[in-house]
Amino acid sequence: MMPIALKIITKYNLYDKQDERKNHKGKIGFLGGLVIFASFYISYGICFPSSLIRPDFSHNLIMSLFAIFLLGFADDFLNYNSNKKFLVQFLVSSIFILKSGLTINFNQILPFIPASLSLNLLLTIIFISVIINSINLIDGADGLATSIGIFTGIVFSVIYLLNKDHYFATLALSLTGSLIGFLYYNKPNAKIFMGDSGSTFLGMLISIFILNFINNITNWNNYQIDQNFKIAFGVISIPILDMIRVMLTRIFKGKNPFSGDRNHLHHKLEEIGFNKLYVIIFILSMNLLNFLISFNNTQNLFFYLSTTTIIYALIILTINVFKSAFVNELNLYSINKDKIGTELSNNNERINN
Repeated sequence: MMPIALKIITKYNLYDKQDERKNHKGKIGFLGGLVIFASFYISYGICFPSSLIRPDFSHNLIMSLFAIFLLGFADDFLNYNSNKKFLVQFLVSSIFILKSGLTINFNQILPFIPASLSLNLLLTIIFISVIINSINLIDGADGLATSIGIFTGIVFSVIYLLNKDHYFATLALSLTGSLIGFLYYNKPNAKIFMGDSGSTFLGMLISIFILNFINNITNWNNYQIDQNFKIAFGVISIPILDMIRVMLTRIFKGKNPFSGDRNHLHHKLEEIGFNKLYVIIFILSMNLLNFLISFNNTQNLFFYLSTTTIIYALIILTINVFKSAFVNELNLYSINKDKIGTELSNNNERINN
């Protein structure tokens, strides 16, 4: 399937355009999302036995994924503004939540939130949008979003298989397989990008995994809803924390929180000398650490969120300090180099005279 996509990209000149945020070299296509989407659906159709029971909302789930993929696919070509994208995300998420009933009871997680069905519905829709956009924004380095998707798919495949949830286990395994195949072409240096179609589809599917996990996986790990929420956050903690930091930074600077820049964690790591492969390894390692910490039952949710936020903040602070010292060292080297060059030039003039 990928060779066909690459031929289409070449024939119709469907290459990702460079801008101030993108520094890739050469022509790289952006139809990866179509490949992921098609591979996922083929795997899902082949692997899930018709004899097994599907949830009542399975058709709505598939159509929601299809709708969110179409939004991303159109955005790859037309470059919609953030308002249009959020409107479609809101509508698709609302329909899915109403049909599936996978609403998070936030009052049980955070007692200060009023116990209101309407408020839970609204917060769950916002929660879905946060996950979709966190995956979309982390997709700024070769293979990074794909690797996070594979990690997430493996985690939920294991969880659902252990809990005999065969339908969602099939979805998670299908996603994992499609992303592993895609990673071969998306790894550094990438031959193809997943584009918004791939990242929004991936984000929507991950959010559905999380909603089902929080609501329906109750027979393991001494189930408590806040404990499941901790684990779910741990799976994609770095994309979410990075999105929050970047958006808050833009707001404090008086910019549109949805405007583009090179302030993400993967950009910062590249600026201090990490190559593309080490960027993936570093961010995945941080994400894995947060995931493992989430299984500590002695930590309540607030303490866990505080711990992961502090770890992330210390990493950002360390990078900024190192970058500042590195820049100062380069400036000092440049000044000394110019000074030595001037002295050599003056000595040559004296000799010639």
